[in-house]
Amino acid sequence: MARAFPPVEVILIGLLTTFAGYTAVYALNDVVDYRVDKEKAAAGVLAAVSCDIDGVIVRHPWPRGF
Repeated sequence: MARAFPPVEVILIGLLTTFAGYTAVYALNDVVDYRVDKEKAAAGVLAAVSCDIDGVIVRHPWPRGF
């Protein structure tokens, strides 16, 4: 049974590690789905503009040649 919070350094390292793992999943998804996304980009499916935060940045930059 824990009796106290861990030191601040341990909490910060844990948060940084969690963030790195979370973002690595998105990068891995882009690499794994490269061929599928390339076909969608060629068909114009990825060009659809949406009204959310994803519309501000380039989605699927690798298959689009960025």
